[in-house]
Amino acid sequence: MRNEERLSRDWVFPGTKGFEHRIGGLEKDVKSGNISHDGPNHQLMVNLRQEKLARVADFIPELEVIGEVSAELLVVGWGGTYGHLFTAIEEMNQAGFKVALAHFNYINPLPKNTQEVLSRYKKMVICELNLANSPGFYA
Repeated sequence: MRNEERLSRDWVFPGTKGFEHRIGGLEKDVKSGNISHDGPNHQLMVNLRQEKLARVADFIPELEVIGEVSAELLVVGWGGTYGHLFTAIEEMNQAGFKVALAHFNYINPLPKNTQEVLSRYKKMVICELNLANSPGFYA
């Protein structure tokens, strides 16, 4: 049975009486959990995975703004960009500029308040960390 809130199933550990432990990425029947290659079941499972992913937004923290919340400029980053972006906005604010940072820890789905946060700012700079010395990189 699936958890109604998260659409997940409890893990069945090896040796659990009355259950069969299965490892692998093969698609299962929506009701029984047995391996299934059935087309209609596949569509049900695709829809279920999509809904399950959408519900993750109910369990992740909202997007927070760091720095000058009254700023007109919002710097946006994610993943490994946090440290240098935090330092940059901190130094810019100390120099008299009003800059804020929104750093994403969750991309899919986005936090529920993403639109509200981004709509507060007149300008945004989206920062991405890439390999600077890769072929084809031009400064």
